[in-house]
Amino acid sequence: MYRTLESELMQDPARVHAFQVGTKDYSVKSFLEFYKTHVNLSTGKIVDLGSGTGEYLIPLSYLYPKLEIVGYDGSDEMVKLARGSVETATSHVQIRHAEFKDIIDTADCVVSTNTLHHMHDPKIFWDTAKRISKQCLVTDLVRPESVEQAKLIVQQYAEHEPQMFKDDFFNSLLAAFSEEELRQQLEDTNLSIQIINGRFNTLKSFLIFGTF
Repeated sequence: MYRTLESELMQDPARVHAFQVGTKDYSVKSFLEFYKTHVNLSTGKIVDLGSGTGEYLIPLSYLYPKLEIVGYDGSDEMVKLARGSVETATSHVQIRHAEFKDIIDTADCVVSTNTLHHMHDPKIFWDTAKRISKQCLVTDLVRPESVEQAKLIVQQYAEHEPQMFKDDFFNSLLAAFSEEELRQQLEDTNLSIQIINGRFNTLKSFLIFGTF
């Protein structure tokens, strides 16, 4: 199945709200485990590319209270919601509005969750990550083999979610990269890639980690 692009930025307030209320507990728990296993920096600075509404960063700040965490997102609506959540939860997370190509920052590690598939040109993502840090932890969806499989995944994993959330999940599956495409993106790096099967063995995700 060929890749079908979706919008790089989620700007529609209704879509952003649907994304925010969608269940992500399992994904957040997985991210925290990945961080603990492959990064585990308790001090220093972390930059998150595509921080969305901040669900992953707040619990990270609770586990590592001495860690400086900065999240970047290009969506005004995402940034507004994230800042509201962060301000009431923690003082250790900053949310900044910027498109990746405009980010000027440095960190001990770059993290990113479910963002790469939004990029029309993945080179912009990787160039930004390398410009910020030598270390990274990136996870996202792997594109299913067919539209029918994508529909099944949405049914299995998001049956009780709002329809707008389901639609965005489906579009994200079609916009995700294949395992082969991901390996091509990493050809000139020392990064490791791990493919992870979901609980129904239909949804695949990837974990990329290491130093550039």
